[in-house]
Amino acid sequence: MEYTKSSNSELRSQLSCEDPPSFNWDTGHPVSLIGGVSFSPLKQNTVIISLVVLNFPDLQTIYESYDAVPVPQNGDSSQIVEPLLALLSKLQQNYPDFVPQALLVDGPGVYSADEVGVACHIGVALDLPTVGISEQFVAMDGMQADTIQHHLNQGSEAVVLVGQTGRQWGMAFRLLSKGPKNDPIYVSCGHKISLQTGVELVKACCLSRIPEPVVQARASNSTHSPEFLPVSVTSSPDQLRAAQSAAAAAEKAAAAYKAAVEKKDMTCPAIPPSPSRKGPTYPSKPKQPQPQPQPQP
Repeated sequence: MEYTKSSNSELRSQLSCEDPPSFNWDTGHPVSLIGGVSFSPLKQNTVIISLVVLNFPDLQTIYESYDAVPVPQNGDSSQIVEPLLALLSKLQQNYPDFVPQALLVDGPGVYSADEVGVACHIGVALDLPTVGISEQFVAMDGMQADTIQHHLNQGSEAVVLVGQTGRQWGMAFRLLSKGPKNDPIYVSCGHKISLQTGVELVKACCLSRIPEPVVQARASNSTHSPEFLPVSVTSSPDQLRAAQSAAAAAEKAAAAYKAAVEKKDMTCPAIPPSPSRKGPTYPSKPKQPQPQPQPQP
């Protein structure tokens, strides 16, 4: 894959906020594999970028890859596109069956100050449907945060972000199942997907406030220590399956042991307590004789 940086005006002309023909919720799930992308700044103008792939609709992680790359201090969103292309190329070469059909990006799409957020850059460069996920309200095109919050306070799960120009920039979305005070996220088109389909896809991926592909991509960023961060590390599907199987087996064994202990099943002997260090012994105090009751005259 090769990436040629485009100006914002050129990028706007290449964007599409329409669904591809394969995205049809009426015939079932539009995707079977969905990706998550997140990036976090490290020290010395370095950014860690993570790409995860989850199966859909089960939302189990089957692939994980990350890279630490230098980014200029005043760099823009396009700076992370090229290393992300490298991660996706590695995925296509090694595990072509695990290439996602859509990406949820930890960053804005068209709902951004320059109207072409990082999800737009990634979508056009990768030629993949992308959805932008942000947590910050952007006051643009005459929109006011108070107005959006007012509609959310009325019990709405989603509020369309419509500007004074009449354009739909995105949607403020929250899971009502998480409580009426749950803060919204802002969903917008990145590329090759409509706003309605993007929101439906995000909703289907939400086990919490943030959609699971982004949650797992963030977790990939945070679990790698900056001090010992290797460059371009990939967890293969086989490794992830083995780790998940080991975790499931350990959980099953722990549950079986707990049940056996509760039933006092002798076929599952109790684990002996760890030996404790004996401290010094002290002579016990002699017991004082207790007074005997006196007979009354």
